[in-house]
Amino acid sequence: MADWLKFLDTPKHGSCLNVAEIELSTLARQALRARRIARQDTLEHRIARWEDERNAAGTAVDWQFTTAGLAVEPFRRGSVSGEEPLGFLVRCPRHSYSEDPLNRYATIVTWAVLTCAGATGAFGQADSRKPDTEWRGYNGGYDATRFSPLTEIDTKNVASLQEVARFRLPETMSFQSEPVMIGDTIYVTTRENTYAIDARTGTQRWVRHHELKYPASPGRLGRGVAYADGRVFRGLVDGHVLALDAKTGDVIWDVIGADTNAGEFYTAAPVVWDGRVYLGNAGSDYGGIGHIRAFDAKTGKRLWSFDTVPSTGDAAKTWPDDPNRVKAGGGTYSSYALDPEAGLLYSPVGNPGPDFVRDYRKGDNLYTSSVVFLDARTGELKGYHQLVKNDFHDWDLAASPILFTSKAGRKMVAAAGKNGYLYGLSRDLKEVFYQTPVTRIENVDAPLTPEGTRFLPGTQGGTNWYGPSYSPSLNALFVSTIDWATTLKLADPKAWSTTHPSRLSELPTGSATRTRMTSGSATSPPLMPIAAKCSGNMTPTLRWWHQSRQPQAACFSLATRRGISSPSTRPADACC
Repeated sequence: MADWLKFLDTPKHGSCLNVAEIELSTLARQALRARRIARQDTLEHRIARWEDERNAAGTAVDWQFTTAGLAVEPFRRGSVSGEEPLGFLVRCPRHSYSEDPLNRYATIVTWAVLTCAGATGAFGQADSRKPDTEWRGYNGGYDATRFSPLTEIDTKNVASLQEVARFRLPETMSFQSEPVMIGDTIYVTTRENTYAIDARTGTQRWVRHHELKYPASPGRLGRGVAYADGRVFRGLVDGHVLALDAKTGDVIWDVIGADTNAGEFYTAAPVVWDGRVYLGNAGSDYGGIGHIRAFDAKTGKRLWSFDTVPSTGDAAKTWPDDPNRVKAGGGTYSSYALDPEAGLLYSPVGNPGPDFVRDYRKGDNLYTSSVVFLDARTGELKGYHQLVKNDFHDWDLAASPILFTSKAGRKMVAAAGKNGYLYGLSRDLKEVFYQTPVTRIENVDAPLTPEGTRFLPGTQGGTNWYGPSYSPSLNALFVSTIDWATTLKLADPKAWSTTHPSRLSELPTGSATRTRMTSGSATSPPLMPIAAKCSGNMTPTLRWWHQSRQPQAACFSLATRRGISSPSTRPADACC
């Protein structure tokens, strides 16, 4: 307890950028009882005093669950039963190892409500807990709406949540893992490690280290796990896919799913359904071609593969028919949505490659920068909608689409891309109900030149790999966006390679020689750093927007039944 109190009391702990952390909340019963308090004004003392007051009033307090946050008062509510959990909030910092102070500042922190518990029963009895008290995947559930139906945390008490403890991961990295909570265990990932953490105490239960077979892979992160039947599954940047025992961390199977020699690697979090593990590779910016694949959850055997940059059929004709030209792209970076009733998998698809050279790869470049949906059992393509044809701004669809049903009963898909638009689509992707701008959109038709071209949104979005959320109670979509421009200079066309280069040892053709993504830079005037926007799901009406007080490069959105959206770095910035 003393260690985290000392760290919490450090004035500059919020700008410490060389250690990735996940801040876990715990109200440690033994520490409270022992009154191991350095000052009478500490958070522990206030919580203990409040606990004594509740007990004296005849309302027993049993700290079965957790609260977290950055405000100054302990979490309070009208009544506390002996078995009722209080709530749970996880703050997920993203730290950068960049030497550029502007870039470091731009990637400080994002936070998200993992779940707000409202079920009765002891915390550790996972089988007796309601399913919605867990966060079972990267996007919460198969629909990827990032919605919590629980009601314990609301607009009245959210500002009173307190940070109580933290678990520090001893790794210098960009931390982009979405915590998955099963029972009383939280699972997170880094580039090489998978952690299981006790949600009640904030202590490590196990860690599984994977010795990278190809450490030169450009992938620097892992965005999380999927859970099913006592196993957790993840991909790694060396192309391996693992199944681990959820209780012990022991490796159940380890297979190679992506070809690192072709520029492929895994950063996305998988989805598991009906005995299949679904995972797609990254690498669009390094000459890799995207493949969405299904693996047998019991054995790791590959069941099917779908190429997002096809080599045959009509879609292949949307690329130049020149074997000497590089054809790449179509990676997937975050996770997926799935319709269990229809047995359909919905996937975002990344940018074409080379990224910025439009004339090099004339055509629509299917199925890049698209939403595609597949038969989840066979991998057969059922439909697609391309958001950006012949993309030359790196405006891929990185975030998972979400599946929801409007109040009018219409089954829909929502997708937010790096091009600055929010799309409302029919479930079969054949109809576009709306295409609503959620950032400023400027100079997007201007050709990119060796002299430099400024465009907005820049290469960071729009909406990047974090995704929108949907609240059925409010009939509203919440979208976190980045409103930064990029000034990009193409490489000299004479230097373009017409053969297949080494994918992992050089930048892709047409890469930016200098990218400006921070507000107030020399080539980009001050811009709105980020906005959380909400629009009705059958109309492009903007209901409201909120501008964060801190620039940041990533910002999850999550909605709760009590009307809380959490798109910012601090509870004080929460949109309620």
